[in-house]
Amino acid sequence: MHKVRPQHLPGLAVVVAVIAASLSCATDAGRAQSPPPAVAAAPSPAADTSRANPPRPPVAATPVHCSSRIECRKSGQRLAGGGAEEKAQAVEYFSAGCQKKDRESCASLAEMLKEGKGVARNDQAAFAAYRKACDLGQQGACRAVGSYYLSGSPGIVDQNAAKAARIFDRACKRGHAGSCFDLATLYDEGKGVKQNPKKAARLRIKGEVFEGIE
Repeated sequence: MHKVRPQHLPGLAVVVAVIAASLSCATDAGRAQSPPPAVAAAPSPAADTSRANPPRPPVAATPVHCSSRIECRKSGQRLAGGGAEEKAQAVEYFSAGCQKKDRESCASLAEMLKEGKGVARNDQAAFAAYRKACDLGQQGACRAVGSYYLSGSPGIVDQNAAKAARIFDRACKRGHAGSCFDLATLYDEGKGVKQNPKKAARLRIKGEVFEGIE
């Protein structure tokens, strides 16, 4: 018995070493093949953020009330510089003021619609609000309407430089400096009007005078 054991112990040690090495390799291979559970289970931060913060600003929860067009305008002006909810309420106030034929409310509503502040961007509605403000005598809005015609806007108005020139001319005659400068450029380039550099120069002088008054 004592002679048998010394003969088999070295062989047993070799087998154990081989098995241990095999187990070690299998364990290492398993670790290399198995993806880290924390990474697989982690939620996507971008998806969670987009769900928690939708891109569209909130709409005013309740209808606004203002007894006069001036009250509507002032309420809108007070809220327009605030956060998303305040801007949404400002849009409602400007809309109410515009319905009461307040030209400044119409112009402010047009700007918010064009820029998508407090409401989804809507160029067609913005143009309609600018045009109403212009009809009510807001000359800055008239210049905006003229700019639409000058460049053209698909689905809203076709390009019409001659009509833009007429709108700029009317606003310039009513004392709007920017419209005078725009009309001067058209006379310089002969766009929508017959080219006339001398008249363009006179219009620029006129615009500078109005600019000083403003």
